[in-house]
Amino acid sequence: MVTGYAYGVFLVYDTSGASNYFDKIEPDQVQPGDWCFWNMGSSCPLSHVALLLEDNGDGTGEFLSQTQGEGTRITTIRLDIMGGFRLKE
Repeated sequence: MVTGYAYGVFLVYDTSGASNYFDKIEPDQVQPGDWCFWNMGSSCPLSHVALLLEDNGDGTGEFLSQTQGEGTRITTIRLDIMGGFRLKE
């Protein structure tokens, strides 16, 4: 299992300690405030993680994103995610 990319955080959820702070959620459960993860080969070819700010209702969302060529910014990305994390209450 390759875990050196952003999606690796999602893959090792059960053993990384993330489960102490986050609930793992399915792609159809994400809502604003959730951290979303893209697998390699998705609309983010080398994988990615970003914070969902708004679901645009058209298969895309507005995300707080970093390292996509222009540093940290709000950007529109397709919601072809492998899943997400939601902060435990």
